[in-house]
Amino acid sequence: MHTPTATTSSDRPLPTLIEYAFGPRRAPRSVPGIAEPTPTPGLVVTPHIKSDYPTGQLRFTGEWCVRAASGLLVLACRGAGLGHAREAAELLARGGVDWTRPAEVLSAAPLALDVQRETRRQVEAAIREDRPVLLHPTSWRQVPPPWLVDITGDDGEWIESYCSPSYDSAEGLAIELGRELGLLAGVCKEITVSRLTEPLWELHCARRGCDSVLLDDEYEVPEQTAVRHDLTAAAEDQRWRQLDARRLLCHACNFLFRATTPDVL
Repeated sequence: MHTPTATTSSDRPLPTLIEYAFGPRRAPRSVPGIAEPTPTPGLVVTPHIKSDYPTGQLRFTGEWCVRAASGLLVLACRGAGLGHAREAAELLARGGVDWTRPAEVLSAAPLALDVQRETRRQVEAAIREDRPVLLHPTSWRQVPPPWLVDITGDDGEWIESYCSPSYDSAEGLAIELGRELGLLAGVCKEITVSRLTEPLWELHCARRGCDSVLLDDEYEVPEQTAVRHDLTAAAEDQRWRQLDARRLLCHACNFLFRATTPDVL
């Protein structure tokens, strides 16, 4: 059974370089480092670094954080993966703070501090539960039953079936197949168009902002079936992770939202 369809993807912005403000607020020092731009003006995602006590060298902790473009550290949570930091930047945009303002203004602004505290609370809860902050209510999507174009042989036995999303497309396919098979005498007895009676299910990634759908391994199209257990079994084979009874993370998001080994920030 073949179900032609298409999927989409989105690209992350290219990293840039900024000066990190590092050390105590009274006497910070600047070090150059990479930063990933975010849709929130003034905020970037960066690796979280700390100073190694014995040597004084800076090192990457394995965690990720949010900084202002000025280099000011805005949010760093223990165990935050790259996905958590990206979501934190999105959440920080909702509080009405102008994150493009100078570091000395942001570090003392009551509204900015309140937004940071609330965002930290949400991100830390997600890290504890090993999940994204922003989730859809469910990964399950019901799709209308497709139209079927069935081909049978001279002996009345089924040969092949094709799925189409609409009657018009099924009818067009039936005409095209009829022309092709009509060139081969005795190959085809009948081409019929019908429709399944039961709606089908698809599995979509539970993270808001991700458009991944569970794909059929053979045809690279969305896996659709009336039996939900078959989808969860296929999802496990493709390294999707089940968060609860209604939500699953695709393989890519599963990697991004695995909490890192906590370190002392």
